[in-house]
Amino acid sequence: MTKEAYRVSETYDVPVMIRMTTRVCHSKSLVEEKDRQEVAPVLYQKQRDKMDAVPAISKRRRYVIEEQEEKLKGYAESCPFNEIEMNDTKIGIIAAGAAYLYAKEALGDKASYLKLGFTYPLSMEIIKAFSDNFDELYVIEELDPPLWKNRYAIGKTRS
Repeated sequence: MTKEAYRVSETYDVPVMIRMTTRVCHSKSLVEEKDRQEVAPVLYQKQRDKMDAVPAISKRRRYVIEEQEEKLKGYAESCPFNEIEMNDTKIGIIAAGAAYLYAKEALGDKASYLKLGFTYPLSMEIIKAFSDNFDELYVIEELDPPLWKNRYAIGKTRS
């Protein structure tokens, strides 16, 4: 995911954050080592019209940022880190990160899961397609509420 984060950042010219939660930081597992990919260093260039967040510049940049976000919505719909696991159609779970594992451990095959690996912008088409299949739909997350804050958007997909 880290390599893909760099690729997305460069492709869409946006900062990308890898969200770490307490449980992820306190866990361990085997890691598959892959070949190192050498990338030429990028020389620093002062870009005040792009990087300075003062109101005069931010006002102009808003339109650029909105265009970037629209492009990222397209990426979110095809992102390989957003995965659906269909089991029972009574309960649907939308989760990201460790919360997905908690739900899977607790409910196993009694529920179906939409595991989000790319959470901003949210993949609303995937969420809508997934949520239309269930009697009950739950959003489960750990600590920060980026999905929960979009609960109204998620709820609207079910109408």
